[in-house]
Formats: sequence, structure tokens, C-alpha cells
Amino acid sequence: MEPLWADDPRQVGPYRLTRRLGGGGMGQVYLGWSRGGRPVAVKVVRSDLAGDAEFRRRFADEVAAARKVGGIYTAEVVKADTGADPPWLATAYIPGPSLHQAVATHGPLPSAAIGVLGAGLAESLVEIHEHQLVHRDLKPGNVILAVDGPRVIDFGIARALEATSHTVTGAVIGTPAFMSPEQIRSDKVGPASDVFSLGLVLVFAATGCGPFGTGQGHAVMYRILHDDPDLTGLPKDLVDLVGACLAKTPEHRPGPVDLLDRLAASAESTMPWLPPTVTALITQLEEDLSEPSGDASIPGRAASIPGRAASIPGRAASIPGRAVDPGRHPEIDHALQIARSIDDPDEREEALYGVALAIVEADPDHAEQYLRRIPSEGCRAAALLALAEKLPDTDRVQRLIGHAEQLIVQLLDDDSNPMAHEMLEYLVGQLIAVDPERALALLDGVERRVVAFDDPEPRARALAAMADKMAVNAPDRATRLMAQAVEAARMIPPDPGYTFVLPQTLAEIAKIGYAADRRHAEQLIDLAEATALDVTGQDSERNFALKWTAVEVAKVDPARAEQIISKIREAYIRSSAWGDSLKAAASAGQDHRPLLDAAEQSFAKLAAQEPAPVKPEPWWARWGVRPKAGADKRYYGPSHLSYIAIGAAWCDPSRAETIASLITDARDRSEAFAGMTAEIAETNPLQARWWLDTAYQTALEAEATWALLAMGKIAQVGATVAPETAQQATQYLTSRVDATDLDAWRLTTVAQDVVAADPELAMRLIDLAETRARQPGKTRLDKNALQRVARTLLAVATAWADSGPERTVPILRHLLEVALAARSTAYLSITETALPNPQAVERLLREYHGPGRDHLRYIAAAAFAATDVHRAEQFAREITDDSLRNTALNALVASITKQAMGSASGPDAKRAT
Repeated sequence: MEPLWADDPRQVGPYRLTRRLGGGGMGQVYLGWSRGGRPVAVKVVRSDLAGDAEFRRRFADEVAAARKVGGIYTAEVVKADTGADPPWLATAYIPGPSLHQAVATHGPLPSAAIGVLGAGLAESLVEIHEHQLVHRDLKPGNVILAVDGPRVIDFGIARALEATSHTVTGAVIGTPAFMSPEQIRSDKVGPASDVFSLGLVLVFAATGCGPFGTGQGHAVMYRILHDDPDLTGLPKDLVDLVGACLAKTPEHRPGPVDLLDRLAASAESTMPWLPPTVTALITQLEEDLSEPSGDASIPGRAASIPGRAASIPGRAASIPGRAVDPGRHPEIDHALQIARSIDDPDEREEALYGVALAIVEADPDHAEQYLRRIPSEGCRAAALLALAEKLPDTDRVQRLIGHAEQLIVQLLDDDSNPMAHEMLEYLVGQLIAVDPERALALLDGVERRVVAFDDPEPRARALAAMADKMAVNAPDRATRLMAQAVEAARMIPPDPGYTFVLPQTLAEIAKIGYAADRRHAEQLIDLAEATALDVTGQDSERNFALKWTAVEVAKVDPARAEQIISKIREAYIRSSAWGDSLKAAASAGQDHRPLLDAAEQSFAKLAAQEPAPVKPEPWWARWGVRPKAGADKRYYGPSHLSYIAIGAAWCDPSRAETIASLITDARDRSEAFAGMTAEIAETNPLQARWWLDTAYQTALEAEATWALLAMGKIAQVGATVAPETAQQATQYLTSRVDATDLDAWRLTTVAQDVVAADPELAMRLIDLAETRARQPGKTRLDKNALQRVARTLLAVATAWADSGPERTVPILRHLLEVALAARSTAYLSITETALPNPQAVERLLREYHGPGRDHLRYIAAAAFAATDVHRAEQFAREITDDSLRNTALNALVASITKQAMGSASGPDAKRAT
């Protein structure tokens, strides 16, 4: 059940609204209940249309005419108030999916059902046209499938919309793929227009797409005007009749009575007319009506709808009770409600996706039922594929994948969704991971749909993944697929803004298909290397392109990665490439030792070279210190071994320790051991503590200024893995920091490093940094330094959260002053590890009325999220800046869903947390 969100009405006229059903060009549609328990669909007009006098007048006329239509194949108008603010219209509620939903979810209808559908639609048009109405927007979304036949909804709405002052001159009202030629040309529209649309709907029901293809609206409209329809897939006995409906000239089309005469026999002989999968959807919607709504004033609702149970004999006995209790995960329901209220489309999609994944993690057994509540095809598809990936391959997994594929197709056909094509590559990537063959078929279908998607990258990935899947049982086919992958990869265009991405992408595709066909994979690696070497612009861009190519290649061919790394010119990028490639090779199960040997040999040669000359007033002056004689050799030579040592730490600890010991400068050697400690802290805590103690002892040998910086790193790494060593480092800093001439910029770095181990010392360092920055002739803190100050203050406020407002309010006030001094309150960002005392934030909000209050509300929302989500939501909604409010609501959704996953029971919940 889709709940209302915060700003929706709860009562319209005599009807109590319980959930949203959908929306359209006129406004929102809700499920409402009369006092006697009768369900209705209540359409509430948008506020901007409600203020348009001409729309109100035309809407009143159309409602009056619609009241006269009472055929069994239309949704009867029950009540309306066109003078209300806003105007509304209530029609009989039909518990059934739309034709669009049914086809998108379960595929085209069987041939026998097409005749019943056509007869029902023809009869509905007879009723509508007899009362001088023209539907003007007959499409799959406006056709509801019920057990006893189809129903047509929303007749007359398009005509009312045409009258509004909001309609752009020359624009046409309707859905492009289901419009008649006269609608497209803005000619006079009569009953024959609905007949044309009926023909389009029948083709869609039989094939899953319209007879004039899909894609951009203007392209489809052009084909409707000029091309012949493609009726492939229609039942043979309907081809001529539907072809006549699709005549370009209105006069040449049959009338609804003629259609009904031709199709009536089909309707009489085919009951039940819907396939079991669609009937199950109807059952679900009917059972939703009997779910408790939280309002005890409407008891026995199911019993108040006479005839429903009798109309479907035996169904109640054959369908077990719903597996999902609506109250099973109230936190997720609350998160979904907040997510749907977010205005910004990107933030809303991100929040909905977070909720969808939380559902998958918290309750995989019942996830599919919960995912129906997610009002985003893309998010539902992504969540279904994520669920499929974590389950063993069964019939359920295949059904999940099929459902996700249909949602992706539905998303592609939705020209009104600007995010549809942006999501396609991600969704196809997910589909490749679980079923590359389906992914390839989908990509072929995308090409036929002529949508704005011509990126060959996912095709190359899908081909390589398919080759990998076929490698054992069909090696010849795998070879052919890899050859096609190479051809597709050659067509991938470079991104001018991110030139290093294409070589890495080519290497990733090679890695996917390497086991299937090494020869073609090596061709891709050759192409990746050549592309990296051709990168223009700054030399570092070329070097980074080579680095990330090597890292991917190391996962399948360490020797080839070594060759690529050797072409990197800058020493520090080359050394980081060795380190990252070592980790990549070891994590992929490759032999890392040749890479490690080559790295050591490379830097042994570099260390033997003459040191680079020191230029007058070099960068040393920036820190207020000058290196000892010969110290420049440290920077250009053995110091780079730290990257290699850190990269080797967890795959070869003994070699890593040997390499780190070769670093001649004490500070660099100390920071290498600290970095190595961080790599193995979780997997080998005993070794980590030993290395961190070595880092501490080595830092004592360094020059005083550099020793302080090294001690900061030791305190940071040791806060969790070796608290005693971290305490020794902070004591060293405490006793010596005042006596050094460390500049303000570096002091902020040390403060951010030590805050987890010693918040008191961090505050002292911040005070000292700010004091030194104010001294005459000293450099002021730049934006990066101010950001470190703000983050440190936030961490201090978090560490002192239990101390009460008296201690933390001054810290938060200081934090706000720092952010405003930098002319950016963006530094007030919140993470789940930085949450100050909620009462302190609330108190500061009461006391402080200057700039930055929105960000204080943001902090308050995050601070209350763990203990009082409703209070947190209140603070988030009080934010006046639209962008920040949406960001705060998104963060709140993430917090609530994480809590829900943490409280869920079962092994999946434990894994999620």
C-alpha cells in the first residue's frame, strides 16, 4: 500500500483518503473511502490548474457530461466538486492493474485476450461518444484490467487541459505514441481519433510496443503521420480490422459500433479472459483493500463491498494470506514516506534507491511485496537485480530478473522521465552481472527502439561477460563473443573531461573476458595501453591513465601490468601504481611476487641516481622549514618505497616490513609503518600493534617538526588498533607542540589526525593554529585548512556529546563561525560518525539567529535521527533552503533505513549491518 506523504490531503469532500494511486497531467489520484466503506478513486486537480478560470469552466462541462456515461466498461463518476479549492472528481474504484502495468510486468496479453480487450474498449467508446464526449487520451495507462473486462478512465480530461492558459501555443495534449494524426496536426479532433488510439492500444497489448515504434516523442509522431504501421504480432484475425482503425484519414476508419459488431463474439466465448499472472495482480489489489488502514472507524471494509468475493468463486480459498504484515517494518514505511516527499529528482531517486536496498537487505524473503511501494521503476529494477544477485539461481531469481527487465523497458518508454536514460547504463550493468544474455537482448531491443542511447560500453561489457559464461561449455562461441566485444570496445568514445577513464574501462572489459579468450583480451589490453599513452594535456593525466589501467590488468596479468607501470614517468604516481597493483593482484588470487620484485628493483635504481637540485625558495619555505643537506634525495628516492610497502602489507607482511626499513628518512619510514598498520588493522591486530610501535619509535628519530606530523598520523591510526601507542603519540605532541614553529596550516592537519585519540589536544592545536594565523606576517588559514578546523570541531562536539550542552554549545558556535568565515557552510556536513549532542544543537538554535541557521537545523536533524526520527524530520522540514532541505531529508532516509536494517532479524540483517 502506498501511504500518503506529509503534504497530501487526508480528506476530500466526503471521502477519507488512505493512499496515493498515481498522478498525471491534471493532478494526483488517491484511493478514498466513503463513510459507508465504498472505495473510490479521487482525482485532485493541481493547484496551478485550479487557479485557471478557463480550466475550471471546461472541467465542469466535462464532468457534467461524464456523469451521464454509465456503461459497464467505463469508471462511473460518483461525485465531484468543480468549485472546490482544489476541484476534485471521484469515480468508482476498479481494483485492477492498468494495461501498461500488466504488459510491462508480465508481457503481452495472449491472443484470446486481445479480442475481449478490443470489444470492451469499443463498447466504452460507444458509451462515451453517445454523450458527445471524445476521450482524446486513450492509452494503456488509462485502461484498467478487471476480472470481468477492461474499463476506460480519464475521459474528458485532455479536452479540459487543452483549455488552460498553461498550455503552450502549438502544443498538443496527449501521449505521443497513442495520438491520432489529427491530434498531432492540431486539427479538429472527433470520435474517429479515439478509434485510431484504440488500434494503437490493441497493438501494444499484443506486442508490448506500439505499431510506430518507440523513442523520442517527435520521432514517434513523425512516423504516425508518414509511415505504415507495423502489425507484426497481432492475431491474424485482427490485422485487417486494426489496420483499418489506423487509417491516416479519420473518414476511412470504422466506428466503435462496427468494431463492437466484429469483436463481440470474442468477448462472449472467452471467460476468464486474463492470464493467471494478471489475475494474481488483481487479487493482490483486492486484498489490499481489506488491509487495516490504521483507522478503526471503518470496520469490516471488505464486507461492505457486496458481490466482490462472489464474483471470483474459489479465489479466497486458493490464495493464502498475505506473507507481508504491513506493520512488519514501520521504519522502512516511514523512510519511504519521507523519500517520496523530496522535491529534487536526483535526491529523491537516491533516497528511494536507499530504501529499496534496505528492503532487500532487511527482509529478502518478502522484499518483492515491499518493493511494489517504491514509486520509481528504476529503483525497483535496481533493487530486484540486487536481490537476484544475492540469492542462489532458482525459478524465483529468473522471475526477479524478468520483472526487472520489464521495468527497464518501461523506463525506456517513459519519455516524461528525464532520468530514464541516465539510469539505463547502471541498470544494464546490474543486469550483466546476473544474466549477460538477457542484457545483450535488452541492448539489441534498445537499438530497435531508437532511443537516445548509443553508448557501446555496456554492449562490450555484456559481450565479455557472456563470453566468460560460455567459456567452459561453448569455447568457440566464447571466442566469437570476445571478438565482438573487442569491436564494440573500439567504438567507445573518450570523455574529454576524464581522459584516464577510457583506458581503465578497456582494461576492465579485458579483465571480464580474460578467462574466456586470452587472445582477444590481450588485444583490449593493448588498446587500453595505447589509449593511455595517447592521453593529451598535463603529463600527470597520462600517468594516471597508465596507473589505473595497470591496476585493472594486474588482476589477470601481473607481468603485463608491470610493463605498463614502467612507462609512468612521475615517480610518485609510478610508486602508487606499484602499491595498488600489488593489492589488486593479490586480491584477485594472482601471484604478486613478480610485481613486488620489479617494484623494488625499479626504486633501487631510482635511489642510486643523483638527487635533483633544490631551487631557490622551493616549496620547503611554505612550511617554514628548510631540509637538512641531502634531504632532497629522501623525497626523490627511497621515500616512494612507502607506497610499495603499504601495498604489500597484507599480502606479504615480511617483505613489506623489509621494504619499509629501507626508507632512509625517519619521518617517511614512520609514516610507511603507520600506513601499513592501517592496511592490516582488522585482519592482523597483533602485527598492526607491532608496526605502529615501530612507527612511534622511528618518529622519535625524526627532526622535531616532521616528528610532530608523524605523531599525528600515529595517533590517528592507533585510536582503535593500539590506544596505548596513540596515547604515547598524543603525549609527545602535548609536551612539544608549543615549542615548535609548526605553521598554522600544518597544525590544523595534526589536529584533525589526533581528534579521535585526544579531543582535548585537538582543541588545543586548533586554538594554537588560529592564534598563529592571526600573527603579523603569518599566512591566514586557507579554505582547506578551515575545512579541517570545522571537521575537527564537529568531531570534538561528537566526542563530548555526553557532557551536555554547556560544554558542546561553545564548540558548535565556534564551528559555525569558522564555516561562515570561509563563506561556506558546506563544512557543516554530517556523517554518521559525527553527531553532536541533540539538546546542545537545539539550544544553540534557540540562542542563535544569525546566518547559518539552516545548517544548524541540518545538524539537529542528524543528531536526533538515532533517537527521535519524528523530531529529526521536523528539523529537516524547517530548513528554508530547498537544496539543503532535500539533502537533509535524503540523509534522514539513509539513517532510518540503516536503523531498520540493523534491527531486522535473521542472517541477512546481520550481514547488512
